[in-house]
Amino acid sequence: MKIIALGDSVTFGPRRFMRESNNWVSILERILDSWLDEKVEIINAGVGGDTSKRGLERLEIDVISHNPDYTLIMFGLNDMFKISLNEYKESMEKIVLKLKEKNIVPILMTSNPFTPVESFLKRKGIKDFDKFEEEFREYISYVRELAERENVLLIDIYKFFKENPVLLLHICDGVHPDMICQPFMASFIAEKLFKLLGIKDYPHIVLKRFKKVFSDGYHNAFTDLIKWRNKYYLCFRHGTRHFIRDKPDGEIYVLESEDIDTWNLVKVLKVEGWDNRDPKFFIYNDKLYLYTQSWSPERKIHETFCFYT
Repeated sequence: MKIIALGDSVTFGPRRFMRESNNWVSILERILDSWLDEKVEIINAGVGGDTSKRGLERLEIDVISHNPDYTLIMFGLNDMFKISLNEYKESMEKIVLKLKEKNIVPILMTSNPFTPVESFLKRKGIKDFDKFEEEFREYISYVRELAERENVLLIDIYKFFKENPVLLLHICDGVHPDMICQPFMASFIAEKLFKLLGIKDYPHIVLKRFKKVFSDGYHNAFTDLIKWRNKYYLCFRHGTRHFIRDKPDGEIYVLESEDIDTWNLVKVLKVEGWDNRDPKFFIYNDKLYLYTQSWSPERKIHETFCFYT
């Protein structure tokens, strides 16, 4: 399956905030690839500063020439400042219709909200943020209207942020969602895409608050969480990179908490000579087990190992 993500800097990913691998597009590709029984490729066709008009101009080269199955379309943040609402409507409609003509499934996305960060308001000369936001909502409303009229999937990122206000605190410069927002955006988008694809068991996430439980500058990923004997346990792969094929880099960290606020590292698990990854907890006969699918750099195979309390 091939997907193109067409948009502006929120799609491309503001490089001053994050690496490419931390952008929602890259995370979405990993989610889809792990859930679907086929290889998934997402090409990032986001360009910083772009409007829907520019997206339309580069549609042939950046999208149609790749012959994707689906195209995610998200514009609006720059359109608000660079082109009129009527030009925005015309460009967005043409993008959708041209993709349909080429048998490419268009998927419309609303942009994330702006936030009243002082430096952003000053730079753009915005004196009345409420009025500015009201005008921006006209762009958002049109995307919803276009999706309904053309019977295409709508992924309402604007609504997602508004319904999860903790995310609004992480639109750090008034425009761009920071690195914390990216996995939640990717998960929300994946949930909507899976419904389109007929997959119904992908978990729905409701955000309450963010809590940093561990940070040491290394690559910590593949997380699992469980409650056992009135305590909470968190495990994850700890390594220098996401995956090093020729080196046993990863080991498993286990953290413990009584209240989900204060966490302590209680165990480091490792099978020597193997890259330990993707740990999972389970409880059986009141014992807490952890199993990890591990990679042998020497033998070039995966095997699963299990630990228990």
